[in-house]
Order: sequence, then structure tokens, then C-alpha cells
Amino acid sequence: MRRLTSHGIDIDTLRAFVTVCELRSLTKAAVHLNVTQAAISQRIRQFERTARTRLFDRALRPIELTPAGRELLSRASEVLAALRRLEVDLSRGVCVPLLSFNLGVSNSFGKLLLPDLVPQLQAFSERLQVRVDSSASIAAALMNRSLDLIVSNDPLEEADALMERFEIFREPMVLVCSTKEPLPGDDVYTNLKWLALNRPLVRVSALSLLGRQVETHLRQVGVSPPRVLEFNSPEAIVQMVRDGLGWAITTPSNLLMSRVDLSQVWMRKLSRGATLRSTWLVARKGELGTVGRDIADMCVRVLSERMVPRILAELPWVMGDIKLGVPGVPAQVRDPHGAVAGRADRLRAASRDLTRPGPGTAQNLTSADNITVRGAPR
Repeated sequence: MRRLTSHGIDIDTLRAFVTVCELRSLTKAAVHLNVTQAAISQRIRQFERTARTRLFDRALRPIELTPAGRELLSRASEVLAALRRLEVDLSRGVCVPLLSFNLGVSNSFGKLLLPDLVPQLQAFSERLQVRVDSSASIAAALMNRSLDLIVSNDPLEEADALMERFEIFREPMVLVCSTKEPLPGDDVYTNLKWLALNRPLVRVSALSLLGRQVETHLRQVGVSPPRVLEFNSPEAIVQMVRDGLGWAITTPSNLLMSRVDLSQVWMRKLSRGATLRSTWLVARKGELGTVGRDIADMCVRVLSERMVPRILAELPWVMGDIKLGVPGVPAQVRDPHGAVAGRADRLRAASRDLTRPGPGTAQNLTSADNITVRGAPR
């Protein structure tokens, strides 16, 4: 039963109104809701007749809300959020799945998480939709309500008041080049500066959060390589490095996803400044009950069972900087200097007391100092 009042306001009308407001376009809202533009326009006109006032200034492009429209947007958003919470509470209370659930996963983690995560997620929803895309794309989709929850490297700091987040994974950045390069020595930053002068940097796309982190770190160490090569595919970057076409800064997870024979790649972790990358589970605050926390728990368990053994086998020298999130507890966003503020500091300390993984727990991973691997970079 979608009718809410006797005045023609129903859920579809509210959803159409909020979507037009968020996308600032009747056309985009129609595409998003999979209806015709004429149907959207009719619902908006009916809503304005019910409200007895104009809600949009259509003389502006893109369209803008009137003062009355802004007030109604706030109230309509609250109603939709309350309905979503009700659906979640009812479904969990009687042990039935949600009618639909839309998840976004960043390209860098889709292959690592989804094979083991999807079977568990099917218990949450009768119709599960998963979108694997760039962190920027899935963040935008979460903001416009195309997605319910995302796993991304972008914690959406600009929407801090609207989002809850769980830090599920943290890893260092790694300098990589072909083993055939005549490097001057073994020191990571001596080699980085030599590579910057003598070989092209295969850049991560500047549109990605990792790409921006890399550029920030290069500036911090006084290196400014020319822009010659730039890719949005982590796998392609590692493959080009292996083939001797340049050098790169990437992460252990990207190295593992590349399926490259890592014996052909010289690798060292970076150690100066904010050279850690985090992966977050992000959802709109207060709308999904414990679903966000529960899926964060699942992600941590999947990573501990699927990825950590591979890191231990192939990249044991980074283990001291690999951290799994403590499940079930929201984390705060890292500050610009790479520290974790407030509660996350206490979580990291608490994780040191966890000695073995299990359901609902995370393991503070073994330090590289406790691992002996012949020939492994230190």
C-alpha cells in the first residue's frame, strides 16, 4: 500500500521529488527511477498542486528548489529514510530478506571480495544488485541513492554528517619497477629518485583517490616526474612495470590482483609520511540498522581468509603494515597526516589483544619482523 494520505502524496511521488532534487534534472531522475520523463513531471506537478506552491524554479538551469521546496525536501528525505529503516527492521525482525539491496564495490577490491562475499549477501535480499566501478562512481551513486552501501577507498569525508563508515582494511603503498632496472642500490627513496630521473612514471589515474595520494607523497619527497603515462587499471600498471615500460607506486592488493609473476618485479614499501591506503564500508547513517556493520564483519572475515594468506605467501615483508578493521565498530576518517583520529586509535590498540581470528573478530596481523623469508625485501 503506497498511499500515505488522502491528498495524493505517495511513496513514488516522494521518491520522484527527492531524486529530482538530488540529480537536479527531470531527465536524469527518470532514467534513475526507470520511468518516463512525462511520469516524473506528472508526479512533480501533482505534488506542487498538493503543496499549493511551486517547489522548483524551472527558469534556472539546472533547476533549483524554491524555499518551500527546500523545506519539503528535508521532510521527504526523512520520510524515505524512516521507511527504509522500517523495511530493514521488519525484515530482520522476522528473518526475511530485504526486497532489494544495491551494493557498490570499487574496482580494486571487486575481484578479492565478491566471490566469497556474494553468497553471504544473498541472505540479506531477495534481489541483490552489485556494481563494480571506480570509487568516485560508486560514491556518487551512494549519494544519489542508486546504491545502499559501498566498499570503497573514498570515505566520503565531505558527507561526514550523512554517512556511517567502517574501516575494513589498511595497506601500505609500494614502489615497484622491473627487476631488470639497474638501480643504484637497495634504499627505497634513493631508487625512487633515480627512477624519477631516468624512467617514466606509470601513473595511477589522477581521478582516483590512490592517484591523488601518490601525487601528494611524491611532492612530500621532492620528486616531480613528468606526465607521460597514466592508467585507471591497476592490473595494466603492474603489467607495464613488469615489462620494463616504467615504474609505479601501487599497493599490495593491486599487486595480487594483477596476476603478474612478482618475481619479475622489484618491490619496496614506502615509509615516509602518509603512505597508507584504507578501504572503507560506507552507508547512509541511520537507514540500514545493523546491516552495514554486519557486512563490514563479512568483509573483514573474507579478507582474512582470502587475501591475507596470499600476502603472507607472496608479500610477507608488508605484513607489519597490513591491518584488518575491528568489525562491528564504526571508524573515523584519517586526518591529512595519516593518523587515525579518536576511536580508531583505540580500536587499533584493542586489535593487538586479539590473538586469533574467528566470527565477529579481527586479527592484528603478524609483523614482518617475526617472519623469516629468504630473499624477501626488508
